[in-house]
Amino acid sequence: MAAVVPRLRGELSAPGLIRLLRDAFHEVPDPRRAASVEHALPDALGAALAMFHLKSPSMLDFDTRARSDPHLIHNLKHLYRLDSVPSDTQMREILDQIAPEALRGAFQTLHHALQRGRALEDFVGIGGRYVLAIDGTGTFCSTAVNCPHCLIKKRAKGGVTEYAHQAVVAAIVHPDKSGQALVVDVEPITRADGATKNDGERNATARLLDSLNTAYPARRWLVVQDALAANGPHLTALVARGMDYIVGVKPGNSAVLERELDRRFEAGEFTECGEHADPNDGCVRGYRFINQVPLNGSHPDLLVNHLEAWETNKRGKTTVFTWLTSLSVTMENASDIARTARSRWRIENELFNVIKNQGYEYGRNYGHGKRYLASTLGMVTMLAFLIDQILEQACRVFQQARKRMRTKRTLWEQMRALMRQFYLDDWQAMLGLIIDPDAVRLTAQPRDG
Repeated sequence: MAAVVPRLRGELSAPGLIRLLRDAFHEVPDPRRAASVEHALPDALGAALAMFHLKSPSMLDFDTRARSDPHLIHNLKHLYRLDSVPSDTQMREILDQIAPEALRGAFQTLHHALQRGRALEDFVGIGGRYVLAIDGTGTFCSTAVNCPHCLIKKRAKGGVTEYAHQAVVAAIVHPDKSGQALVVDVEPITRADGATKNDGERNATARLLDSLNTAYPARRWLVVQDALAANGPHLTALVARGMDYIVGVKPGNSAVLERELDRRFEAGEFTECGEHADPNDGCVRGYRFINQVPLNGSHPDLLVNHLEAWETNKRGKTTVFTWLTSLSVTMENASDIARTARSRWRIENELFNVIKNQGYEYGRNYGHGKRYLASTLGMVTMLAFLIDQILEQACRVFQQARKRMRTKRTLWEQMRALMRQFYLDDWQAMLGLIIDPDAVRLTAQPRDG
C-alpha cells in the first residue's frame, strides 16, 4: 500500500524555516562595498546553511558538486532560495568578515516561529519554566592553523602549542524529550582584537546570559549546568537576571557549604524522601535535601538549596548525585528537580555528540580564515542543526520521512542522493520521494525560476 504523504504547512516546515532564515540573513550587515559584490551576503550564508544542512563532508566537496552538477545547482536555488552559489574560496572570504554575533537574530527568528506555532509547549518544565542547558564545547583545534582570535594553549607534555576556538551554547531541553535539544544562543570563546590573554568560559557565559535576557525578556528560564557553574559570581549573575538554576556540586567545592551540610545532617535538620522503585527501569531511587544553606565564605548572603539523590540499578550499583538549586525543594518536587537536573546531559549527548559525530562535522575545519570564519561557520552549523530539531518536533512530513529512513544518517544520505539525481522544485517533492517514490511525479528538465 502506498504511503500517504501529508502536505507541508506553515513556518515550521523545511521551506518555511529556510524562508525565515533567508529573511534573517538579509538583516545581517554586509561590510563590503556594494560595487564590488558578486554574491550577496544572504547567498553566501544560505549556501553555507545548505552545505551543513545537507551534511556535505567538506566545503571543497560542496563547491565541486555545485559547480558541475546541474541537478544540485537547480535544487540549491529552489530548495534553499539561493540566487547564486559562491565558490568555496568566495564563501570563506565573505563569511570571514561576518562577526558571529550578527547571526543571533537568525536563532531568535526560528524561536519566535516555534513560539507562534505553539511547538514549545511540550518543553515547559517546573513551574512554567523552560529548562536551559548551558555548556561549553570546542569548535576548532589545530597545532598549525591559527588566526589572531585563536585561544592559545601549550600542552603540558612536549610543550606543543594548540590553537583553538570554543563556544558556550544554550539549548532548551526537557527530561521527557529524548533526542531533542533546541539551540537558543551561541557565544564564541575567542581572543578579542588586540587581546593578549585568552577569553574564558565564565566571561563568555556572562555575555550569553545578557544576550538571552535581551532577546527573551518575558521567558522564564531554569538553567541547568555542571559543577563548574557552582560558584558565587555565576549564581549571583543568574539571580540578578531573574533566572532560576540547578547546578551540580562536587565534594571540595566549598568548605563552608560542606561544614554546614554536615552540621545539619548530624542534627537531623534535613528531609528525606523514602526509596521507591521505578517501574520503567527497575532502579530504586531516594532523595534528601536541605534548604537555605550558605554557598561559601565569600558569598555568605547567597543561600542555596541542596538536593542529594541516589540511584541503585538492577545490578545493585548505587550512584549518588548532588545539586544546588534556587528552587525550594519539597517532598513533592524533589524527584522532578532531580530529573530536570539530569536532563543537562542532553546538551552533551544529543547536541554536541550529534553535531560532531553524526554528519554535521562540527569542529572539523571547513575553513578557519583570518578573523571570524571558524566561529561564524560554527554558528551556521548550529542553525542547520536547529532546523532539523524543529522539523523533528513540529513537521509531520519530516517525521514521516525520518521514520521511513530509520536513522538520521540514512536520511541525510538519501537527501544528498536525491539532490543529485532529480530536479526538485520544492521540499514537498524532496520529502515525498523519501516517503513514497511512487507518489511523486518529477519533470525530466528543470523549470525556469
